[in-house]
Amino acid sequence: MKKIVLLLFTVIIYNVMFASNNDTIFLKKAFNNKITLYNALNNVNQAKSISNENISTEVLSDILWAANGINSIGNNTSYSSFQFNNIDIYVATPKGCYIYIPQKHCIVLVTNNDIREYISNQVQIKESPINLIYISNTKKMTGMFVNSNDQKTLYTSLEVGTMVQNVNLYCAGSNLNVFVSGVINRLLILNNLELNRDEYFVIINQAIGVNK
Repeated sequence: MKKIVLLLFTVIIYNVMFASNNDTIFLKKAFNNKITLYNALNNVNQAKSISNENISTEVLSDILWAANGINSIGNNTSYSSFQFNNIDIYVATPKGCYIYIPQKHCIVLVTNNDIREYISNQVQIKESPINLIYISNTKKMTGMFVNSNDQKTLYTSLEVGTMVQNVNLYCAGSNLNVFVSGVINRLLILNNLELNRDEYFVIINQAIGVNK
């Protein structure tokens, strides 16, 4: 009887762990790219087309680390006014949409649905295997330095701008195409991610993939 109970307990624990591993993907930092900053800047482009060919987990890891990962001295790779860190990066893929957690360098599943078709009608976004959706969590912006919506907009723009450019530079140095667009269905995105429109605002989308 004890053996049966122990076996059942083991099966339950295994299933819980397996589900957790499916929902959370821990990423390994590689970032072996040796391209110079000048060459990356020289290759930055706004792609007219992006292939639907899959992007490896290793490359996704580097992309997210470049966007807002934690570097070797404990700082984020992107700038954040007064350390608000109010930008959440959602990763829309054919297998579902995830949120990036910089502190653990992992992505956590938010929905199993492929929400790319709801982001925009633009072909590059629909076909791209990776879409980074930058969403402002306004609840994080509090304190004496935030006295108006104009200030929130300014601080948010600075933070998103550095993230998007970091990714642009990484992709330019890795022969990846990028398509950045603000022509997106913001309310549809929030609805699909079950986010409150009074607390969250969708800023911009960044589609990434190989050359078509």
